[in-house]
Amino acid sequence: MKSFPHDSPILEHGCLRAANFKNGRLVKKKLCAGAGKTVMASTVMDHLCKGFVKDIGFAIVYCNYKEQEVQTPTNLLSGVLRQLYDGTSLSDKVTDLHSKHAERKTRPALAEVSELLRQEVTRFSKIFVIVDALDECPEENQSLLLEELRALQPKAHLMVTSRPEVTAIAGSVQLTITAHTEDLARYIDGKVSGSSRLDNLLRKEADRRRVKETVIKKADGMFLLAQMHITTLATATSMKQLSQVLESLTENLDAAYEKTLERIDSQTSNDKVLAWRVLGWVSHALRPISTKELREALAIEPGATKVEDDALPDTEVIMTVCAGLITLDRTTDLVRLVHYTTQQYLERLKASRFTNMQMEIARTCLLYLSFTGLGDEGLYKSFMLEVALKSLSEQ
Repeated sequence: MKSFPHDSPILEHGCLRAANFKNGRLVKKKLCAGAGKTVMASTVMDHLCKGFVKDIGFAIVYCNYKEQEVQTPTNLLSGVLRQLYDGTSLSDKVTDLHSKHAERKTRPALAEVSELLRQEVTRFSKIFVIVDALDECPEENQSLLLEELRALQPKAHLMVTSRPEVTAIAGSVQLTITAHTEDLARYIDGKVSGSSRLDNLLRKEADRRRVKETVIKKADGMFLLAQMHITTLATATSMKQLSQVLESLTENLDAAYEKTLERIDSQTSNDKVLAWRVLGWVSHALRPISTKELREALAIEPGATKVEDDALPDTEVIMTVCAGLITLDRTTDLVRLVHYTTQQYLERLKASRFTNMQMEIARTCLLYLSFTGLGDEGLYKSFMLEVALKSLSEQ
């Protein structure tokens, strides 16, 4: 988790300080799309972990729209229970439940996990639990998860982040958060310095300041828009062109996506085709996919009998042609869309941009299953068959 000093602007707002998690009150933070919910949630947890040490439990839940099938209330609460014991020995009750289900090759039911969690919380003087991006959790699971967590009060001090669309939580302290100007400024400085092209073009401090001020204004409190604007500016080849791009930046997220897709369409034919195939695979995937899976899917051609190494597209090329709409997690090697709103935007284009995507996915997965010499990849084959059948059913 990223650390910030205690006087960081992201911690200036009193709601982010541990003192405001008092009396077991639930703090719900409503953030506009792209305002930095996940970074903020991680920062708050990092802050809490450093501020409290003895007899305190900590847990954070990251909801992800691509993992809805596995992020059930039972699994999420099990994750909370596991995190409470980071660096602490497990109780006999926890080990007994694990042994019981390990022998039967079963998994605990929600009632078992819930009851165990309520018992284990008594071992701590207090616990802090953060649920990030509740809006990405299936609607039918949101109230159940919160109900189970609120049952842990007053020992439990809860914080939930979500977009405004989620129904207000009764009895909670609700705060609307946007990205702080100072945090956006730091973010932009880092992105400009990390881009060799922008760093070279913006040698004059006045130019660098003008870019920063304009991007902050156009970002309208959203890190996501700031990121998209910087990615767009990084395509400029001269100061004149950069100034023109700067003047055309928008404050509307959908408009920013439209401009990004226009850039993708203006690429060479090969790059454009590759970009739309990548966006199709990543947006239609049942779960987050790895770099290896994506590259192999893109390399398989009709009539192929194996995955040819020299047909695998380069990872950096994949990232570049998508103009910042996908991101690679270097830790997990998973490829994802840059934001939940990107998924929503692309879903609205299914009828116009992805007319044959389901068929391509089904054809590729079935062809992959016919390959010989794949070794012991039974589980992966089962997943490929599931993807193929789902794609065919949605045709």
